[in-house]
Amino acid sequence: MYMGIRYCYFTIIQTDIYMMKYILLVLIAILFSACGEDNVTNNYIGHDRTFVLITDYDRSSELVMSLSGIVNKEFPNVKFEYIQTRNFDVAQAAYVLEQAKKNYPINTVFLSTVDDGDSDRNIIFKVGDQAFILPDNGLASRILANYTHGEIRYIDNMLLFDGKHKSIDDVTFFEIYNSSLRTILSHAPLNRFGSLCTEPQLRPVYDAYRNAGNIIGQSLYIDNIGNVETNIPSDLLSGIELGSILKVQAGGSTFFARWATTFSSVPVGANVALLDANNKLILAVNFGNMSEKYSLNAGDTIQISAANIKVGFLRYNLSEISGNIIQGTKNSMQEFGLISGKNVEYIEKNANGDDSRLPILCKELVDLNCDIIIPVSTSASKAAVNYTPANIPVVYTYVTSPEFAGILNARENVTGLSDATNFDDYLKFVKELFPNLTKAGRMYNPNEANSQYAQQRLTSLSVLYGLEFTSEVIEDISQITPALSTFESQQINTILIAADNTMNLGMKDLSQNAIVKKMYIVGDSRENVEDGAIGGVSVDYAELAKETGISAISVLLGIKADDIAVKYLPTTQIYLNKKTAQALNFTFSDDLLNKASYIVE
Repeated sequence: MYMGIRYCYFTIIQTDIYMMKYILLVLIAILFSACGEDNVTNNYIGHDRTFVLITDYDRSSELVMSLSGIVNKEFPNVKFEYIQTRNFDVAQAAYVLEQAKKNYPINTVFLSTVDDGDSDRNIIFKVGDQAFILPDNGLASRILANYTHGEIRYIDNMLLFDGKHKSIDDVTFFEIYNSSLRTILSHAPLNRFGSLCTEPQLRPVYDAYRNAGNIIGQSLYIDNIGNVETNIPSDLLSGIELGSILKVQAGGSTFFARWATTFSSVPVGANVALLDANNKLILAVNFGNMSEKYSLNAGDTIQISAANIKVGFLRYNLSEISGNIIQGTKNSMQEFGLISGKNVEYIEKNANGDDSRLPILCKELVDLNCDIIIPVSTSASKAAVNYTPANIPVVYTYVTSPEFAGILNARENVTGLSDATNFDDYLKFVKELFPNLTKAGRMYNPNEANSQYAQQRLTSLSVLYGLEFTSEVIEDISQITPALSTFESQQINTILIAADNTMNLGMKDLSQNAIVKKMYIVGDSRENVEDGAIGGVSVDYAELAKETGISAISVLLGIKADDIAVKYLPTTQIYLNKKTAQALNFTFSDDLLNKASYIVE
């Protein structure tokens, strides 16, 4: 047992189920079964020296078995320790070597075999009484940069190999490591190993630093589940508020991650930035592999800055319901660290009901370098899907039927949410309001795919509810009042409105005129009822907005839009307007009043 061992206290980054996936990279504890500072002097009980092998070879490989056999048979006083690292990853092995140097006894011999094919020579040197046998490929960089060392020698003395070879080029790496280990454990001086090395291969090693608004550091270690440990200390992040969004540039990729304390602060699959027990930054994916996701490796330069995200909203018109969805989406995204005016800019473009404007407005959002575009309504969503480059994600919302609109699986980097009312539930509600109703009017805009879909569904279902529809086409709100008069002349006193942005925009005027004419308007949203409709049934639009924000932040934090299924919400909300009912001398049933989610008193 290692007598210099100290108990390690781990900082538990999270306390919920997500912690099961992640053990913080306290390399001292994970890799070396020991925890302590430099210059540990004690050895394991029963041993007076320690040999540490850092390798990408399996423990059962011939090389590892050979080296451990030398120690166990020829040097029983030496304790053998084995540390496995990622294959061919010299930068990571260099970091592991540095951590091992700090935490093993002062007379330890370190040997590493990790090589990426960048060198055909090996070196040996000492830091105090600790000896290092390494490929000359930059693996020694961190030790040489951070510790005072003695002379460096190439391992090229042919006498080490009992005269079996004429040239070092003929010696196998197997022989080099075996002979070098025997020689150093026999207390041979360094000049016994070969010629002087004055220019060993080195790789960049530097402390993290600030440069204007950026923090520049390095990735040090990739753990077995792909989390990336960096050399960026917490004090360099002091100017960035916890919970906000970081912009990360590394490995040729640029992405966002939330600066947080727990994995559960982001959706499953999203990027998160945490501190390890040594107060160094870790980049991770909640239930995912950060290294594989962005092709990150140890030694990569990492650039961190506070994010300034641009979110573009594309609107068909200024209906109250679309405005409420946008505000609810912003509120939802704020819960994940996006704060308007601080680290996110929200840009809204409105077509004022003109479909021909939507492609132009979409291009404007693209030209403004929006990181994500959120179209609100079916028409806006069709334009966004068709006119947004594939590299910019689209999260659509307030779409009645993505399939009918032709945007379901239409291209990559798109997901969204449907507000489709269950039209069976809608007609059931109508019949609960008016059990004896047999004729009803429909106003809809056929230029909106959502309205076309609603018209088809309601017409096909009407026979099941004993209803006959008479329909009026409304292409802009100026046509609403004449259409209402037409229904009045036909003695149709109940008008059904569903999934129509044009009608939503004109709902207040429609409802006021209907009350004067003693006619009933049934809508499909809370906003419709607040605007004067006698009743309505719909999905929970507050929940729709919240889920829109969650989908958008998930995409911004690295989840592929295509991996997020389109979400459909249930039709659960009933809205009633007692003011309108009173004006029309109408009484709601007790059953409806008890089921209502919201009542305008």
